[in-house]
Amino acid sequence: MSLIHAGLAATDIDILVTTGSTFHPVPSLESMLVNALKMRPDVKSVHMGCMACAAGALGINLVQDLLKANPNSTALFVPHENVTRGALVYGQLKSVDSP
Repeated sequence: MSLIHAGLAATDIDILVTTGSTFHPVPSLESMLVNALKMRPDVKSVHMGCMACAAGALGINLVQDLLKANPNSTALFVPHENVTRGALVYGQLKSVDSP
């Protein structure tokens, strides 16, 4: 579901939580989303990475806890998985199966 389908604008979001197990960009995914969507500068944002598939379940729990701690807030949860058989090694794309 998109923000538009939910009847929300990016500026309506108070809390942003993103997760991912294999995608670790710099700047972080939540930082890129805050800037790309032109969210408010006071949005509470966190990225949970390096937790494999468990990040999704842990992210849902974190969103629930943050909403309890911040009543009347609106949260956006963006779980992300980037599944690929390739890996960037020394600037070259090589198969994970390569010796």
